[in-house]
Amino acid sequence: MSFEEKIRCGVLEISDNSKLSKIDHNLPISITNTSQVLDRSAEIKSLLGDVVKHSNQNYAAAVTKAKTDRLAWRKDKVLRAMRPRMSADRYTDICKALAKLDGTDLNEAVTRLETECR
Repeated sequence: MSFEEKIRCGVLEISDNSKLSKIDHNLPISITNTSQVLDRSAEIKSLLGDVVKHSNQNYAAAVTKAKTDRLAWRKDKVLRAMRPRMSADRYTDICKALAKLDGTDLNEAVTRLETECR
């Protein structure tokens, strides 16, 4: 009898020293309180939402950017928040001024802009 025939007939025997789980998944599960039904739809919805969010390419890129270069992420966030309230010329001037700053000055400027935007 071939391996496939043994599987179809259900006569395939597995030795005790195999690496398969010792749990019998065919055993009936006894529930002590059957009157209480568990609604796990909220948990399932949350889990699916997390999977969709983390598999989104834009989200993954934003998280990576926030982790690798925190200052650039903060600067971009502040500029995005300020942009709708400014003219195009003013926004361009601020971007140019921020581009000329070095690390510590840029950090101070971004911190000041963050407090002003709140």
